[in-house]
Amino acid sequence: MATVVGAFAIHKTDGIDHVSHAKHSSIATPLRRLRVLQCITRLSLGGAERIAFSLVRGLRHEIDFAVFTVHGAGADAIGAEMRAELAALGVPWFRGTGVPMKAGGMIPGAWALARAIREFQPDVVHFHAEPSEACGAALQQLRFTSRKFGAVRTIHNSVFWRFWPRIGRWCDRKLVNAHVAGVSQSTSEEFQRYRADSGAPSPHGEPTTIYNGIDAALAPVKSAPSKLERRRLLFAGRFEPEKGADVLLRALRKVVLPADVTAELLLVGHGDQEGALRRAAATPPVGWQIVFQPVLPSIWPLLAATDVVVVPSIFEGFGLVAAEAIFAGRPVVMTDAPGLREVLPPEHPWRARPGDADDLAEKLTAALRDTAHWEPAMRTAQAWAATRFTAEQMRRAYAQLYRRASGEPTGGDRS
Repeated sequence: MATVVGAFAIHKTDGIDHVSHAKHSSIATPLRRLRVLQCITRLSLGGAERIAFSLVRGLRHEIDFAVFTVHGAGADAIGAEMRAELAALGVPWFRGTGVPMKAGGMIPGAWALARAIREFQPDVVHFHAEPSEACGAALQQLRFTSRKFGAVRTIHNSVFWRFWPRIGRWCDRKLVNAHVAGVSQSTSEEFQRYRADSGAPSPHGEPTTIYNGIDAALAPVKSAPSKLERRRLLFAGRFEPEKGADVLLRALRKVVLPADVTAELLLVGHGDQEGALRRAAATPPVGWQIVFQPVLPSIWPLLAATDVVVVPSIFEGFGLVAAEAIFAGRPVVMTDAPGLREVLPPEHPWRARPGDADDLAEKLTAALRDTAHWEPAMRTAQAWAATRFTAEQMRRAYAQLYRRASGEPTGGDRS
């Protein structure tokens, strides 16, 4: 039987589940497959959620998975599609709480997580993003010792726990023995800042960087607009300040379109800024049409119908939409934001300063006018992405990390 150092444990006291730290523990036997519980915020739009599902989809032939969502599922098409996929794959889904984290939701969330662990009996629990980490840390405040499991944490953002730093430091100390992966060099550096701030030791050494993987083949590069007299642009993401959609709308007013050319911007997403964005879009600049569309289960049809993808983020963990646009062969205008800057090669021509509407307008103008540069720029981008951002590379790296966290030798396959 495998031995793991610094795992977590569950046992019952008076019929109640408890969690504790266990320095040495014996977990799965070679007679059954590795079991991994993916902990995400909810079934909804988000890079962390999409990556968790990619791992489930791609590794289920060798690893048994279940999914725990801190806040259930979104009410949109994405949530419905994700629920249907879990059911079709036969992957157990455990729901947490409707109470927000800042209203104390980590406590009922931790109890729900304890129930999921008791029922699924995972060898490894994989925490994605802050809400799931809060539940995992709260789990440690309860008394228990018996069922042992390793832990993995993925840092999905280059700005991590800064909105609630005291709780973040406390969570880091509670989850100190987890194996840590960042989705970019920027997120790994952010974790180092976070670890130094919390004062927790680092028993597993430096965090590893595992880039998010794109589960698609490289498509032919778009070499010209679909219609010479029109440019179609796409923004797809959450309508939150860090994604920069408000900066994009300000930039449009300074973009100089080619003569006799009109443009359409499709905004796909939802979030707290939606009302303000709709008000700003009600009076578009001359020559522009701005259209809002609900989130769809797949971004690929949108990319296929797009001339240029715009990613105006202030900060990112990785910039999944930009990477997907590269694989789809679509020209990308982006910012040089932390996390996002690693998705395209350093010489990429349409790279604006984060939060700078004037600079973004200049890069958009260049991309929309000089279409002859689309093909060479995106061929370079695809060559860059093909060696870094494939789904298979990501899945193999996480499979090894799961086995290290569980205490199983990384060279073996129990399936």
